[in-house]
Amino acid sequence: MYPSTRRWTWLAVVGMVACGLSSPRVARAQAWDYPAFQQSHVVDREFEGGVADGGNSGTDFLFQWREGLSMLSQFSLDAGLVNSAGRGGHDIGFVGGQYAYQLAQPSPELPIEILGTGGLNFAFGNGTTFFRIPVGASVGHRFPLGTGVAITPFVHPKIGLDFCNSCGSGDKGRSELGVGMDLGANLDLSAMFSLRAAFSVGGTSVVSQDNSFGIALAWRPPRLIPH
Repeated sequence: MYPSTRRWTWLAVVGMVACGLSSPRVARAQAWDYPAFQQSHVVDREFEGGVADGGNSGTDFLFQWREGLSMLSQFSLDAGLVNSAGRGGHDIGFVGGQYAYQLAQPSPELPIEILGTGGLNFAFGNGTTFFRIPVGASVGHRFPLGTGVAITPFVHPKIGLDFCNSCGSGDKGRSELGVGMDLGANLDLSAMFSLRAAFSVGGTSVVSQDNSFGIALAWRPPRLIPH
């Protein structure tokens, strides 16, 4: 990345973080109300299972699959179920797809990594469909602690559009644009297994304005076909 491009990328990320800290309404980048658990770098292949508490929006049980498309790009899929206490106890299903691109890698001039993210996400249940279009960037740094062991703290500011087909005045549907952020950490236990924890603040009134906290276990098997 050229110095000027790196400088503008860094300024854009700082601006998104500042918006996430100051915004009174926050949009989530995933399919429902849980942290994205997205580290700041591309992985070759990863399967992850997790659970998150979203307050009145319910408890999420989720599965995530991340697949590296190249050394700098990645596709991911989210799917799961939530028992939504704030929606009359109805179960809600969700599914979403994301694309990520490595905007910056650690260097002497900028000792952090930046992964740009964007996606299309759906949640559905009890006759209502929710739709999301998120854009964000995960920023972090990997700190080696020993053989195969490392910790990666990350911050993931996001801008997203949430809307539903039958909520709002007269159940005519409603949309809302917001800014939000995940704060989390990944602990590599070995080359194949990691533990993750993340906290996501706020929420749009389309889904929920409760904070959420989640934990997840990730498994990284070898790729079937090398890059």
